[in-house]
Amino acid sequence: MREVYRISFEECGTELMAAVKESSEIKRLWPRFNAAQKRREDMYGIIRYYDQNGYIRLAIDKVNSRYEVISSYHHLENASAALRQLVHDFHLCPYLCFISKKLYDEEMHALLCSGACDQTEAAPDYNERVEAAIAKLKGLPSFVIIDEGVTRDQHSCILVWQGKFYGMGFIPTDTAVEEPERFKDLVTPCKENSTITNMLFSYAKRYPSKVKIFSSVI
Repeated sequence: MREVYRISFEECGTELMAAVKESSEIKRLWPRFNAAQKRREDMYGIIRYYDQNGYIRLAIDKVNSRYEVISSYHHLENASAALRQLVHDFHLCPYLCFISKKLYDEEMHALLCSGACDQTEAAPDYNERVEAAIAKLKGLPSFVIIDEGVTRDQHSCILVWQGKFYGMGFIPTDTAVEEPERFKDLVTPCKENSTITNMLFSYAKRYPSKVKIFSSVI
């Protein structure tokens, strides 16, 4: 306590908002005496680019890569699992997705790949399936969690946009929730981290009556 020289506070409408604010502040301030949640998070992304033969390549790299990032993840294992799922769901060539040959024997590779790696499948045909896989990957849910506010004439509002925590704030009780883009202007943007995102998805599944889904399914 001898190290404390000032105490400040911010009112939150719900325990969930307080937990989100706590996680956000820990990452922002990196407090000296707080060990909880203090770990660096490298962001990994599934990237895409065209190779010299015109085939779309999917791979995993850090988000600061110079390539286009299709989807980002806080853990390398999650990015790898998502890419392997796309390979199976859309019959993509594991070799063109830089997946280790140790994970697939020749029989499994033959079931998944139609010949893109040796150019017996035309690039436009293969790329069509890759684009479908990318479209699925981008189709993450957008939703808002609406709950009690600090006063009776307001609601608390936490916005998740395309699978990522976007921000939170308070809205008048008569605010229409049919205009998803409008919520971006009503909330204060906050930096996302894996703890917050996991917390919000878990809460949304437990309390569906407080959730307004804008797209896809949780």
